[in-house]
Amino acid sequence: MTLRQRIGLGVALGLALCAWGARHVRMRHLPHYIASEVSGAAGAFHVHSSASHDCKRGVAEIAAAARSDGLEFVVLADHNAQLESPVLIEGVTVLSYAELSTPYGHVIELGASKLLTQVERNRATVLPDLRARGAAPVVTHPFDLKQPWSGPFAGAAGIEIVNFAASSRRAGGRTYVRLLPTALAGLFNLDLALAQLYDRDVAALALWDREPDPRFVGLCGTDAHDWLDAAANLRVWTLILDENLPEEAGARPAAILSALLDARFSCSAGLLGRFGGLRFGAWRGGEQVAYTGSELPASAGVQLIAAAERLEGQPLDVVIFRDGEPIARGEGEARVAATMGGTYRAEAWALVPNLIAGSHLAPIAYSQKLRVQQRP
Repeated sequence: MTLRQRIGLGVALGLALCAWGARHVRMRHLPHYIASEVSGAAGAFHVHSSASHDCKRGVAEIAAAARSDGLEFVVLADHNAQLESPVLIEGVTVLSYAELSTPYGHVIELGASKLLTQVERNRATVLPDLRARGAAPVVTHPFDLKQPWSGPFAGAAGIEIVNFAASSRRAGGRTYVRLLPTALAGLFNLDLALAQLYDRDVAALALWDREPDPRFVGLCGTDAHDWLDAAANLRVWTLILDENLPEEAGARPAAILSALLDARFSCSAGLLGRFGGLRFGAWRGGEQVAYTGSELPASAGVQLIAAAERLEGQPLDVVIFRDGEPIARGEGEARVAATMGGTYRAEAWALVPNLIAGSHLAPIAYSQKLRVQQRP
């Protein structure tokens, strides 16, 4: 066989393999939540618009994408810029709080009515300064390869325990070379490709678990800028509030902000459906006696229960953590008696199909925290 024939054969085999792979990827499907009704308002956090220097997507386009995907609110986090006040577009409540660029990393001034000046952002006291102004500083992607947080955490109201852009950088490495198979698969099955990037930010979760205050929130952000279309960007991670929004549109921004600041929400992988969620609370008999973001005394008569929506064709692996250590596990539900002091939270895991064959366990939901006070 001549060299030319060998090259031709190699090209033909390569094209055949690509065609087979594309067809196989297109035929694989993500599992979806099974739910009969919406439980709590759903929205997206840490979304960039054209107010950021590295994004061209307008707020109206974002709101339209949110509405088409069943979201009721979006929290914009543009670089050093924010709207003067919340707006209602396409029935979607849009809140806007700047993601400040500081010498120590990025922080969202959640709840702030105006921007810190450049001089104020450069101070080592930027987090307590924001607190003093009534804002709740949320440190974003604290262990990101590109822009980690290097300053003190004192004064923070929470951190991002999940940031999809940071997850992508962890998966792809500094040169993004390892993302090439995922990017190619995205041409044929975008949701399946994106779901490969659901991972567990071990360092961020460890930091979060060291904070005993149950109102120190752990948020899940999209942060994908323009490298995903608007709908896909909003879909990767969803915040599900414990309650539905008020019917009166003017009351919705305050209700959303209150739910976030009070840790009355959970994070859910939106690629698996809009109606999923992870409910976590304390129960005595048939009565719920404590919610995330709150404290309760240790009691043998109280059960901490984490329950997740079902997925098509598989049970969810639900895990309860105490001070960062897994202590209870179950299919679809986990429970433990509230007899030991500590800070408790829950995660849900599911089998996500690989691009070609098999599947792997991936984190698809995070609750907020409850604090059990040890009896003296």
